[in-house]
Amino acid sequence: MHIPTATYRLQFNPTFGFTQAKQLIPYIKKLGISDVYASPIFKARRGSMHGYDVTNPSCLNPELGCTKTYQRHRIFGHESTAVCNSHYITDNDFFMVNWFRVW
Repeated sequence: MHIPTATYRLQFNPTFGFTQAKQLIPYIKKLGISDVYASPIFKARRGSMHGYDVTNPSCLNPELGCTKTYQRHRIFGHESTAVCNSHYITDNDFFMVNWFRVW
């Protein structure tokens, strides 16, 4: 069982998407962060600054980047098992969705 030693939260929105998240990884690693979690990455109401107003949980939010960008940034390295998780809340239920390995 993996127990995080330090976590960092990414807040995805139209001005902070997959590309910007990847650019933060060296800084996050330097801080000693073991795990990253994030706001929802599913298609949400246009212009959503938090992503919890999901309109289609079966596809990525195009405002965060295209599917190709998401897939390209999924695995940043193999030397760690740190995982970034995204979640959304529906009727007070919590769903964890494996996003990508950070390093």
